[in-house]
Amino acid sequence: MGLRVGIDFDGVIHCYPSGWNGLSPSDPPIPGAKEFIEWLIGRGDEVVIITARVRPDANDGGAAGVRDWLIRHEFP
Repeated sequence: MGLRVGIDFDGVIHCYPSGWNGLSPSDPPIPGAKEFIEWLIGRGDEVVIITARVRPDANDGGAAGVRDWLIRHEFP
């Protein structure tokens, strides 16, 4: 069994030079972030994305924005 690894989204996976511009991230991935996450998963680790874009008490689309960005950039 692998580790559970938490990785922050903005500034770690998502480049974030534009800063906050809404629930749908617009900047590209940090170079190597996707490959690092693939490596973690390949060795059996569980990756958890951590972000303040999602408020647990609101259905404001933050989770969908992050999920769509990850899919668009072909993250596992």
